[in-house]
Amino acid sequence: MMKKHEYSLSFKNTKLKWSNPAFTNLIDEQVDRVENKKPSVIVIDGMHSGGKTTLTGHIGQYIESKYDREFDYENQVGKGMDNFLERLKWCRENGRKIVVYDEAEDFDRKGAMSRFNRLLNKVFAVMRINKMVVIIVLGIVKKLEYEPIEKGLVRCLINVHGRTGNYANIRLYDAGNIFYLMYLMQKYKNSGKAPMMAYSKTATFMRSRILRADSKDETLWDAIDLKDKNRIQDDASLATRGLIDIKTLAKESGYSISSLRTKFRSLKPEVVKIGRKNYYYRSLINRLAD
Repeated sequence: MMKKHEYSLSFKNTKLKWSNPAFTNLIDEQVDRVENKKPSVIVIDGMHSGGKTTLTGHIGQYIESKYDREFDYENQVGKGMDNFLERLKWCRENGRKIVVYDEAEDFDRKGAMSRFNRLLNKVFAVMRINKMVVIIVLGIVKKLEYEPIEKGLVRCLINVHGRTGNYANIRLYDAGNIFYLMYLMQKYKNSGKAPMMAYSKTATFMRSRILRADSKDETLWDAIDLKDKNRIQDDASLATRGLIDIKTLAKESGYSISSLRTKFRSLKPEVVKIGRKNYYYRSLINRLAD
């Protein structure tokens, strides 16, 4: 049985600590996989404020410290799909070894889950060529579709739970048990039971504890999370009003930004100015198609 509060591992240039040395081996295996151009996607799930951010930061710090670099939470963690693509580009251009997708309520948007799964398949080539480990942070794993697991992209699920005081607990599931876990969650949901009950009914291959983040890191990560959540809420508010910026308009209409500016001279679209940025009503896309 694991000794309580036995945190024997610490690493140069990082505040990372966890209680099970086998967890270190697991992360090292993922780094070895990507160095050999094999896929490595780790899924982390758990309740709000349960320790997912802490675990993400710990893994990021450890992996980047192996290359004598620091984990840049702001530039390596993408909140929502569009933000993730920007972070993926930054990581590629700066030679980073880990990039994180955090759903950040993104799946509450209609069709976001299917778009994300298609995205994962598309960016796999980028991840493989650039030898990057990818972490997906979700509220609950059942939001993920089966295809990324079936293709061998997802290596394991880490469920964070039981956060109290200075530590949280983690339990790990391999690909085979993720399938059973998701099946059981759906079964419980259909019978009126809480899907979360499935975690304790599914076999794990590893358990550990993680320490709370260093206070300086925790303050920084919380501040970045708050800023990103505010941005997501602002984007949702704009979407409700049917407003999009010129980059989105260009992406969805197929026109370049310079071509759009030329067309604006004759179309004279209604402009909604918020702060220093101009927004346009989505109906403009139909006018551009005429």
